[in-house]
Amino acid sequence: MQQFINGFIAKMESMVDLKTLDIISEQLTMYAADFEITKRCTELAIFAEFPEPAKAYLATRRVEGMSEQTGRNYMCIMKDFFEYVSMPLERITKADVVKYLYAQTCTDRTKAHKLTVLKTFFQWAVNEDYLEKNPCKNIKPIKYQRKAPEHLTDMELLRNACKTPREQAIVEFFYSTGCRVSEAINLKKCDLDLMAGEVKLLGKGNKERTDYLNPKSIVALKKYFLTRNDDSEYVFVICREPYGKVCKTSMKNLFDELGKRAGIEKHVHPHLLRHTNATLALEKGMPIEEVQRMLGHVSIDTTLQYAEVANTNVKRNHKRGVV
Repeated sequence: MQQFINGFIAKMESMVDLKTLDIISEQLTMYAADFEITKRCTELAIFAEFPEPAKAYLATRRVEGMSEQTGRNYMCIMKDFFEYVSMPLERITKADVVKYLYAQTCTDRTKAHKLTVLKTFFQWAVNEDYLEKNPCKNIKPIKYQRKAPEHLTDMELLRNACKTPREQAIVEFFYSTGCRVSEAINLKKCDLDLMAGEVKLLGKGNKERTDYLNPKSIVALKKYFLTRNDDSEYVFVICREPYGKVCKTSMKNLFDELGKRAGIEKHVHPHLLRHTNATLALEKGMPIEEVQRMLGHVSIDTTLQYAEVANTNVKRNHKRGVV
């Protein structure tokens, strides 16, 4: 049901203003409460174009906790690849993979991602005895220039733009935890321990981790809860009845509105506070391994992008201070 509502609101986002969108979301949530809506399954038709090992691989990854969005991404890449090579799995060679990557008109970063997806699949196929060797094994990683993640240099601008306890709580929570938007909208009150300053977040692959609340976020959450007169189990809910949990679109729209209200030139979105959390933590001396665990990154390479930004700031500050 919520997936249908979120999808519908996302389609309407470019057609109506923010206030109207919020009203539509709330009214649709209330009206749809008396109905059961299920998505028509079309995946079998897509899967039919896959080799059997590819079907088994994707099914295995989903069982292991791969998110629905990542699963769709993998499926699209693999479907595109198999349509391009158009040959049995066991006949695919290194040259076929290289030709496929060369034919792509996307950025080097996207090509590198596609290669990673294919490498992972083919290695799984070897491990499961579907293939004797991985045709991607000796293909070198594709180099690309990493774009340094943007972050806020002055959190006070965003804090001062908040007009309600709800807005303040959302901003402080995102900044304190560095959480993903999906982790915040699915967060339940039972996952919060305000006394201990801890929160349990359910991240990618349904992996649970403990994150921490700074004093400002604890105070903001307490003030927000005092304004609530609902019995919803979710931490963040929409402003009017039936007080359902916030959808991704509404959360992104809120940050967009706060950014404009604060006069911040760069686009403000929930992930920007995740970038800010990580970059400032590294600048203030937190070990990169702890930042990796705090953000829920599987690979430390993902966390290293923030270290590059932090080092750039160190160099700039060195020039200012060491003269």
